[in-house]
Amino acid sequence: MKAKGKTPREIVKPGRARQPAAPLTYREWLKKAGAPTMASATMRPRDWRNLYIAGATPEQAAEAAGVNLYNAKSAPALRAKRR
Repeated sequence: MKAKGKTPREIVKPGRARQPAAPLTYREWLKKAGAPTMASATMRPRDWRNLYIAGATPEQAAEAAGVNLYNAKSAPALRAKRR
């Protein structure tokens, strides 16, 4: 089957698209994000689950946990200054 004016390399062959890599399971994702090693006070389990469902990478989830921990530590100091 020849197309007019196209070389064999330019002809697109029909076929299936390459399947994306299988996503991590929730348990693997949590381990990679470092959830078990972080203090349990950093984020609630519901927040971890919501990040997983939203499609965040483990690195993004770990960063969010760090920000959450930082905000939790600095919040009491900020409240004390307001009084």
